[in-house]
Amino acid sequence: MILRKNKYRCTRVIKLSLLLFSLLFWVEGYSQKLNNDAFQFQDNWVTSFNMGYSQFYGDASNSSYFQKFKGQLGFSTGISGRKMISPAFGIGMSLQYSGIKSSKTVNGLGQPVNFGLTGSNFDINANTYIDFNNLFWGFEDNRIFSVYATLGLGFSFWNTTLNDYDTGFVYKSGLSYGGVKYKSSGLVVPIGVGVNLKVAKNWSINLEGNLRTVLNDYQDVWKDGFAFDQSFITSIGVSYYINYKFKQKVVDKCGCNKTPSQPLKPVSSYSYTKKTPKYSSSASRSYGPVAVPVKPKTAAKPVADSHSVKGIVYRVQILAKRTRLPDINLFKHQYGITDDVHENYQNGVYRYSIGYFRNYRDALQYSNVIRNKGVFDAFVVVYKDNVRIALTPELKR
Repeated sequence: MILRKNKYRCTRVIKLSLLLFSLLFWVEGYSQKLNNDAFQFQDNWVTSFNMGYSQFYGDASNSSYFQKFKGQLGFSTGISGRKMISPAFGIGMSLQYSGIKSSKTVNGLGQPVNFGLTGSNFDINANTYIDFNNLFWGFEDNRIFSVYATLGLGFSFWNTTLNDYDTGFVYKSGLSYGGVKYKSSGLVVPIGVGVNLKVAKNWSINLEGNLRTVLNDYQDVWKDGFAFDQSFITSIGVSYYINYKFKQKVVDKCGCNKTPSQPLKPVSSYSYTKKTPKYSSSASRSYGPVAVPVKPKTAAKPVADSHSVKGIVYRVQILAKRTRLPDINLFKHQYGITDDVHENYQNGVYRYSIGYFRNYRDALQYSNVIRNKGVFDAFVVVYKDNVRIALTPELKR
């Protein structure tokens, strides 16, 4: 009955872990779909280093968390790297070493025993990361404190020795006893919860508790009722953010980048019904779809429709995809873009751009404005009679 119950628990844990992984990867995949055109692969990485202590829980242990401070702590340290797909979700890998030290004075039948377990464990795992503050309250550049969780799946290797001090017998992992070979490796599921404290622009300190469950009963070289062997690691660490370029939403005074209460209509192809105001270096100038007085020589003349645009036109490209976006307004609202978006399909690629300029200099200045909104790969493009052409040095003059 006990073996059947333990087998059921093992199967349940595996199914739950697979379900959580599938859900998290789906959410992160959707998040990446929204961000992959705005952020390059080399951006938004986090690397971490931690140190702390480990406590073993399994057949060779019957002490509580605080009881283990009396001679049953092992040293633990690890490193990890993580790619943040969005401010709330990330995926990465970690390497973790932990010492194993535990004792057992009463077995599962209530009989007195005198066992001691020593050894070490090393595991490598892939994991997902969730920042709950950014998930529920939105990303903020100046947020100092946040709570996070991690869920991983990996492989664990251990070298343990179980001593029976009453009989003098010594049992070691990887060997066979009573016809049973005790493995020295197996799958591990690490689940962690922690708090993150940002102390500088690219640095933070984190305190984490991590339960690492080995999906077999061989780590302590003993079977006495526990279906799994577990190590709980309490650690403090430091994290460094590499090219962390996420930007929080800035709500315009006009409220144009707020989520509308009614569904938005798709942006029509080659929409030039509104002109983009000429860029000015003045910090107080706003960039909304309103008429701005300009000198006649440099003013961008309004046009009736896309097919009437003739000659050379400079724009700022914000997005390019092989498949057409179902609704460009999702992108606009994400980055607070209030100008009309022009869609152009050419050579198998859908290109989305904003602005209407008659010279390169004004378009270049406006591209910097769009970059400051968070679209870091915005750049100037040039069209002739609604067909994109190469931006030559002559056209930049």
